[in-house]
Amino acid sequence: MLSIKLQNLLALCLAIASTTSLIGQSDLRNDALFFEETLADYQAWMDKTGMSTILTIDTLIINPDFLDLELAVPTAHHWFALRNQFQDSTKEHIGDALLYKFLFQMEIGRDSATIGITADDSGYRIDIHFQEEEVAVKELLPDATAKNNGIQVKLSMDAAMENTMRTRRSKEEVKRLITNYFKQHYEEKTVWGSKSKYEAIQYGDILSLEISNIKKEILHDFLIGYFELISIDIHLEQKGELLEITYHLQGKYGSGVFVAPRRSGYKDMDGHYEAYLARYKKWIHFQLEQILTGQMIKN
Repeated sequence: MLSIKLQNLLALCLAIASTTSLIGQSDLRNDALFFEETLADYQAWMDKTGMSTILTIDTLIINPDFLDLELAVPTAHHWFALRNQFQDSTKEHIGDALLYKFLFQMEIGRDSATIGITADDSGYRIDIHFQEEEVAVKELLPDATAKNNGIQVKLSMDAAMENTMRTRRSKEEVKRLITNYFKQHYEEKTVWGSKSKYEAIQYGDILSLEISNIKKEILHDFLIGYFELISIDIHLEQKGELLEITYHLQGKYGSGVFVAPRRSGYKDMDGHYEAYLARYKKWIHFQLEQILTGQMIKN
C-alpha cells in the first residue's frame, strides 16, 4: 500500500499534468512541433495501408482552433479508384478512415480538423470534416459518375468481416450493453492506486469508447509498462431486421512511471506494436460477440 503522503504527492502531480495539458490545448499553434512530428506517423499509416500510392501530403495548416490537412492526388480518377477500392475492401468510406486516424493521432476534437484533397491536374476538390456528428465528404461529382478509369490500386487493409458483426437486438440496447460491460472491465484497472479513466461518448450512431491512465492492457508483457490510450469507435447501422456493428480499435503508448505523459509523449501503436494490436483486436471482437449473444464473460 502507498503511504498517505505518497498518494497525495501523486494526486498533486496528476492535477498539475492535467492543468498543463489543458493550457497547451487552448491554442493549437502552441503545439505546432507535436503536430508536425506526428504528421510522420500519419504518413507511415498511409504507407502501410497503400493509400500513399495515390495520396500525398501537401501541407498541414495549424490554426488557433483547428487543423487543416491538405492532400493531393494526380487526377480525380485516381481519387475515384482509391475511394472505390477502399470501399470494396473494407465496406467503409475512405473519408471516415482518413479523418478518424488524423483526429486520433493529433489528439484533437472532432470539430477541430478538416481534410482537403485536390487533384493536381484539374483542381478537383474533396473536403472531409465532421458535420452533425457524422463524417461529411463533399465531392463535386455524384457517385454514379465516379469511374476508376482503369486505374488499379493495391491496398493492404483488414478484411471487413474481421471487424463487423450483426444482431437482432435494438440499437439502444446494444449501446447500453457495450457501455456498461466495458465500463466494468476498464474501471477495475488501476495504476499506482489510481483508476483508469473510461469515457463512453455517443455521436449519433457512433459509440466512442476512450480509455486512458491504464497500463499493461494492450502491451501486456512489458516489465513496467507504458501508459496507454485506447480508442474503440463502434458504428451502429440498422439494415432491415439486423443491426450491423462495425468497430475500429486504435491505441497509443507513452512512457512514464507514476504520471501519464502529455499528448506529445504518446505514439501511435500502429506501425510499432501491430502484433499486440492484432491480438487485442481479437479480444475486443470476442467480447462484443459475447455481449451481442447474451453470454457476457468477465475474465
